Order: sequence, then structure tokens, then C-alpha cells
Amino acid sequence: MLGLNIYSGQGVRDLRSLSAWVNKGKKVRKIIDVDGNYADVLSESTSYAPEIFLDSVLDKENGITAYANINGIDKKQLGISQQFCKVNELFMDGVIADPASWREFWSQVAPFSLLEFARIGGKETLIPAVPYDSRLYTISREVQISALFNQGNILEDSYKEEFLDYGDNTQDLIATIVYRDTANDKVFPQNTSVQIHKDDAEFDESLSIRQTFDLSAFVSSREQAIKYGKLL
Repeated sequence: MLGLNIYSGQGVRDLRSLSAWVNKGKKVRKIIDVDGNYADVLSESTSYAPEIFLDSVLDKENGITAYANINGIDKKQLGISQQFCKVNELFMDGVIADPASWREFWSQVAPFSLLEFARIGGKETLIPAVPYDSRLYTISREVQISALFNQGNILEDSYKEEFLDYGDNTQDLIATIVYRDTANDKVFPQNTSVQIHKDDAEFDESLSIRQTFDLSAFVSSREQAIKYGKLL
């Protein structure tokens, strides 16, 4: 319930929309452990994409439960991704209000939390988009090599080299990341931005491309915006 008093004057000519500050979100089933086990009842709101992903499947009113089976979701990988988001402080803070394609939505939004929408063994889930320590779940630059591509394990005469044309896809990126600043919880949030680039990109901008990415609908942390810019 909301009460509103407006005292009209020369500065107030119309009121087309009303904004509201919401401290708590929709209650969801919490993911309990890294094996993907989750609570049977709705308990509290969440700021983590894997739990919101799970809720978007199980919610009978706003989710896709009428068209999907929970057995088609890789819950164990969701549990791992949940721990990855917790450890690295990757949050999903926003409003899902408009009807949209479920797969398309998660393909677009998951990268904001450094995740990817994926299908593993016929089951859909969210997986980390960057290397991470499998024990601590922290982001890592160390990549485990699982196979080598050399003459010993390819078909004879199947090796071929191709040279790519130098273009936008191979240029350095100067990324401006727009996010929602909520540092002061006593006022409405406002959009702000941070610029991410390689150390030498700013000295030779002619060899770089500039792009702006708006994450303000779901990202409210400067640190997370920087991590996303580094991923790009």
C-alpha cells in the first residue's frame, strides 16, 4: 500500500510515473550446498544469479515450470556457480518485469555475473565464464590443459592455417561500463560509469575501439562492473 501527497505549484506540471525504493526482493528457494540441493520452501530474497535462475524454473506463476522439468536443469553445476558468485561477490540486483524468452534472457544477463548460460549433457545451467580455483572458487588465471592439439592427435593432412583480417575483432577495447550506484542507501540510486582498458590502450586510441555497455539494470557494484570490463 502506498500513500502519495502532491502539492502542486509552478514547478509541478504533470506526474507520469512513480518511483519506489524496494529494500527486499521476491522470496526464492535457497541453494543449500555446492551439490545444488535447494530448500523445499520459499525463505528469503537473493542477489545471486544461480538462485534466481532456479526460481525462474520453479515459480509456478512467473516462471517456466509449466513448460520445463527440474530434471532438465543441472543442479550440481548451479550449486558450484552459486558458490563462485558468493566468493567473488558477483550480484544480480534488478527487476525482471517484462515477459521475455527464458533462454534469451539468461544468455544476455548471465555474463553480468561472469556466468554463461550453457547446456551440459542435455541439461541447462549457468557456468562460470572465467577460470576459477575448483577448491576455493576464486577467479584464477591458471587454466588446466586437458588436451594438446598437435600432429600426434589429429588426422593426417587435416591441419590447415588461416590468417584473419585485422579488424574490429582484433583491436584493443576501451570499454565504458555503466552500473547503478547504490553507495548511499538513503537516496535513490543513480547510474555512473567506469572505464576499462589495457595499460597501453589510452596512449594509442587510434588502434582501439570504444564501446559502452549498460549493466545498470542488474549490476550495483563498481567492483563487479570492473570485473565484467576485464572479461570483455
